[in-house]
Amino acid sequence: MKLILIISAIVVFILGISIGMFLIFKAKSMQKKLIKEYDSKIQEDIIKIREKYGELPAHLSELFPCKIDKLDVEFMIQTICRNNYEKTLIISDELYSFATAQEVTKKSLYYIPEFFDGSKWNEVVNSNDKDIINFKPIKYNEENLDLIIVFKDIDPYSIYKKMYSKLNKNGMIIIKFSKTNKQEFTLLKNELYNNGIPHEFSFVKTKYLFIRKD
Repeated sequence: MKLILIISAIVVFILGISIGMFLIFKAKSMQKKLIKEYDSKIQEDIIKIREKYGELPAHLSELFPCKIDKLDVEFMIQTICRNNYEKTLIISDELYSFATAQEVTKKSLYYIPEFFDGSKWNEVVNSNDKDIINFKPIKYNEENLDLIIVFKDIDPYSIYKKMYSKLNKNGMIIIKFSKTNKQEFTLLKNELYNNGIPHEFSFVKTKYLFIRKD
């Protein structure tokens, strides 16, 4: 009798592990499928933007080192165009995304001096043909905004607390996820949830937190 119980327990244990592994495999397969479908949709949207506004200016990647995946940059440009955002602030430690977004959307963007390499920008503008950079960036001075894009690895909770009140209706804050600030992202996510503020984590090529102001 004892032997039968032991064998039964072993069978149940093995069966449990098998089912668990199957469910994990199934979940991962579904996740891969969803990510693939999402990537496909992103690609379709970006192709539409390219057809309307053209490819990303190749010369800008030569003038400004690109630290961000170009698909992410194109997605941000798509967000500006699709929503007809007029006032966009970019917080980044590189200039490629800034210059590219301006040239493609044909709009001047806002910058915060602390996070903007003005010397490098002026060097490029002054040492190249006038039509290389056609839009002059605007120093941010507490204006209300339609979109805030944060590529730089900084505290997301501080950005939210400082900038959310500056968003216009239907405006967005998009923050690049960083493991360095994982604790702050968790804190921010909890606050957004508790206050009923629309938000979600989503992938382009990199993980981002999207916060919307209805």
